[in-house]
Amino acid sequence: MNMALIRNSFRLLTTGIVFLILGITMIVISVINMIDNAKTPSDYSTLQMEDFKNGMIIEGYLPYNYGAYEFIQSESDSGNTTYDGEYFLIDAGDEGFMGLYTPDNNLMSQLEKQSDDFYNYVNLVSDEYPESIYFKGKVRRMDSEDVSIYHSFMTSWGYTQEEIDETCLELYIEVKDISSSPALLAIGSVVALGGVLFCILFVKRKLMGR
Repeated sequence: MNMALIRNSFRLLTTGIVFLILGITMIVISVINMIDNAKTPSDYSTLQMEDFKNGMIIEGYLPYNYGAYEFIQSESDSGNTTYDGEYFLIDAGDEGFMGLYTPDNNLMSQLEKQSDDFYNYVNLVSDEYPESIYFKGKVRRMDSEDVSIYHSFMTSWGYTQEEIDETCLELYIEVKDISSSPALLAIGSVVALGGVLFCILFVKRKLMGR
């Protein structure tokens, strides 16, 4: 077998594996999102601090938020910075706090306005109470970096470590648009099938000694 044929066969195999992995990943993500979306959610307004658990689905109306405490940013080649997501501080029942994360630009804008309106209201700048925002999301556990930023934010508010330990859940609600999950499932299936076909072609070439 000459080197050109070997290289072509190798490209078939690597392309097939890449397509297969990419397709399976898209399928898994879309299926998980669709399963989560089908679950009966808990009502945010009825939950207290001890009720929030990792993995649960929550929906409801957020009456106010305390502002963003963490920003996920990326920088383009031209040097422009864009926000890929924000973490907002919200109530966890009557006595606790937790995060709410979203990568959705429209929701970020709504939450930023809501926090501004809330502070204007409590500081008597305005007599208009902030408008409630509907959300539906999944509770996630914060990683160590998120916890550090979260605790630093609360410390800047004057909370002691003991108060943080007592009132701040190391959880956040991830709110993202999953309406495209069926389309993602279809695309992932096609990509995975393409990967299988490339792998089959590779095997046939090997069996034929090419």
